[in-house]
Amino acid sequence: MGLIPFVVTKDAGVNLSDGRSVVVLRVGEVMVHFPIIMTPFDTKCVMSMAAGLEFYDQAFPNVMGNILDGLGASLERIVIANGTATDEDGKRAEVSIPVICLRQGEKDFSVVAFAGDAISLALARNAPMFIQEEVFMRGIESEEVKNLLDMIGRSMPEILEN
Repeated sequence: MGLIPFVVTKDAGVNLSDGRSVVVLRVGEVMVHFPIIMTPFDTKCVMSMAAGLEFYDQAFPNVMGNILDGLGASLERIVIANGTATDEDGKRAEVSIPVICLRQGEKDFSVVAFAGDAISLALARNAPMFIQEEVFMRGIESEEVKNLLDMIGRSMPEILEN
């Protein structure tokens, strides 16, 4: 499966009534919206960076950027990738895993990160952002995504217009 590019716009952060925050990604050429759950703090950081504003605590992108510079490594892209996780009952489930893809000289390597950290680092470094097609398709067909969009209070076409 392929990679689909996505962007984060400055008005894409939404605080939900249950205390969670969501960043709505604009995915692919048709700009379908796809919610990613983050902490309210990470949402605020990502939204500030997407708007080109300084956030009072951009700790991860600043620290990680300094580490990359010190190692002579570069951020190539981030990818919201497919993975598996095991819950407390031992059941395995497919999950989305944010991956930071790096290059040092001729060597490529990757680091798994929290979604807010990966996206804020990509925004700080102007790196391309992608979501695996499989993750995107699984997400837009899931009840969780439909429920999140209901909690936001708008349907996908209404979000697209904004």
